[in-house]
Amino acid sequence: MNLKEKAKLLPEKAGVYLMKDAMDHIVYVGKSKNLRQRVKQYFQNNKAHSPKVVRMMGVVKDFQYIVTDTELEALVLECRLIKEIKPFYNRLMKNDQGYVYICLSMEKHTKLSVVYDPEGYDRCFGPFTKRSMAEQILELIHKYYSVRRCSSHSERKREGCLNYQLNNCLGPCREDTDPEAYSQEIERAVSFLEGRDSSLLTLLQEKMMEAAARQEYHKAAIYRDELAVANMLKKRQKALGAVEDIKDILAMERIDEKQVKAFFIRDYRLWQKRRISLDGKSIEAVIEELREFIYPQLKKRHKRERKPLEHEAIDEAQILYHYLQGKRKNLFSLHLPIKLPKEGNNSKLERDLRKLVDKLHLQSDHS
Repeated sequence: MNLKEKAKLLPEKAGVYLMKDAMDHIVYVGKSKNLRQRVKQYFQNNKAHSPKVVRMMGVVKDFQYIVTDTELEALVLECRLIKEIKPFYNRLMKNDQGYVYICLSMEKHTKLSVVYDPEGYDRCFGPFTKRSMAEQILELIHKYYSVRRCSSHSERKREGCLNYQLNNCLGPCREDTDPEAYSQEIERAVSFLEGRDSSLLTLLQEKMMEAAARQEYHKAAIYRDELAVANMLKKRQKALGAVEDIKDILAMERIDEKQVKAFFIRDYRLWQKRRISLDGKSIEAVIEELREFIYPQLKKRHKRERKPLEHEAIDEAQILYHYLQGKRKNLFSLHLPIKLPKEGNNSKLERDLRKLVDKLHLQSDHS
């Protein structure tokens, strides 16, 4: 049986697929909410395939798959398998050169740079999954904040570097530059990077509208693109800040009319999961099963401090964050309390569980 025919036999369910070469090495890992539909596309004579996909399919000699109950499980499993296996074509297609950071140097007149290794820098912002994203942000900072960009602040101490002469920098390379003024400018840039200062977004919005009113559409387009970069940073910082918060979440995703999958998520890492049947069960019975699922996890909670995520956890955390933020009719979630409540019908947790199960049963009745 050739691979095109084999793909037609795949189940129309969520899951992960693994492409293999002639040596049985896994060269690519992907996911889909419909395995048959997705994998079939690889074996069609489709001119829409990118050159990288065409190149990959030239070495693919077999594939295997793993069925999951839900799309969320497929997303997390794909993420973990890619981290574990590091398939060649996943790296190639994502141009994965590793995470990058925007870092402040430890020099007297500090400088912002895009780097791969944050060791040895004063403060770092990120990580960013794409270098191009970090470079766009740094370019925006260099345009709107008067911070140093020259390679050495020792050159041309009297006249200042070219950027100073063009009024693009306060000129910390000059002997008579006020160090306090330069430190304040650096802090303004840092506030923007941390998402605490949105004044640049307001400025870009105003400039875009003014240019459009003057019918200077080329300028308006430039401001529009810069505003998109600034908004992207703000949105990213909000998401990253959220995933670094300490929290436990119960999420429930419907498998079919009679079953749901319960997920216990801690600090945006998938810790535990359980399949729960709704068929013929009362609301009380489902609530009791959820109690048995979440209370042991809550009891295991140790005192934890808020800290930046490790590289390996960032992708999974952001996947879970964005998935839970999405408006999906088959997904329900609730934030669990920091302090373990006493088991009983009067606690807020018990009331929230009841509301959650009521929604599931109501949805089942209308399925």
